Amino acid sequence: MAAFRWIVSTLAAVLPLLLAHIAVPETLASIAAALDYFPYDMSFITTCVNVGLTCSDNGYVTQINWQYKAIQGELPSEIFQLMHLEYLYMRQNNFSGSIPDAIGNMVSLNDIDLTDNSFSGSLPASMGQLTNLNNISLRGNRFRGSIPAAFAANVFTSFDVSVNDLSGPLPSGLRFSEPPGGPQL
Repeated sequence: MAAFRWIVSTLAAVLPLLLAHIAVPETLASIAAALDYFPYDMSFITTCVNVGLTCSDNGYVTQINWQYKAIQGELPSEIFQLMHLEYLYMRQNNFSGSIPDAIGNMVSLNDIDLTDNSFSGSLPASMGQLTNLNNISLRGNRFRGSIPAAFAANVFTSFDVSVNDLSGPLPSGLRFSEPPGGPQL
């Protein structure tokens, strides 16, 4: 019994240090606290998988998959500090507010799907700095204004900004590549 208590107390002491090393719980707790509704119990986070995340072997959050969760509120600024994030999937929730210019700092971002939320404001030109960004789906929000010319710096596999209040032409030079395996009909 004494050995069991020692193991439990040792794990209780070491686990927070390990988790702090990868910064997932701390970042997620602040993200969850900033939202009006978040469907996960943050007190039980021990791995990324528990809360719809994928993490690299060294503990960086590389994917957020919070689709169809009825999450409410504005995107917390902490999300835009996840520099190793490659995939951001938040389709069909109740997110609101604008996308801040800080999204341009997420240099690893490859796919972003914010379809069918209540985002508003203009599309940040800083998204044009995301040279790894291949797929954008911002369909079904309340974005307004024009698509920034900076978006022409990327080559997209998919680009869907329909069902918004955007106006004007597509930026001159906006380019598309064929998806792997050729065109999808």
